[in-house]
Amino acid sequence: MRLSDPDSIFPVPNINTVTYIKPAITRQNIIAGDFSYYAGLNFEAHVTHHYEFNGDGAIIGLNSTVSREIPPCSIAAGNPARIIRRRFDDEMIVLLEKLKWWDKPLAEIRRLIPLLTCPDLEKVKRELKILLDMV
Repeated sequence: MRLSDPDSIFPVPNINTVTYIKPAITRQNIIAGDFSYYAGLNFEAHVTHHYEFNGDGAIIGLNSTVSREIPPCSIAAGNPARIIRRRFDDEMIVLLEKLKWWDKPLAEIRRLIPLLTCPDLEKVKRELKILLDMV
């Protein structure tokens, strides 16, 4: 499995319709979480205020106007952007935020891939709790 470069603007090579938000930002008043995505280009043109707009792992729909914080692992769209749904339940989001896999060395991320891509979310939660020593 190929890992995408978090410093690249495009998470998937040769597909320029989805961008990572964080490396595409040039204005200091916009703060974005790690591995947050925008379905389009020029995310900054759709931000209306100054504060932390989106948490880690958030997804913002095309041409959505961001006027308030978007929580971690949420999907938001519209004008103004509204939360459509969360990508995971509260427990999983807390575990992922504590793990911060995106800050780990590449070798460790590669070891985590089988767990992080496992379709059995209850198993993922159990193993993350053990890994994070939260049992």
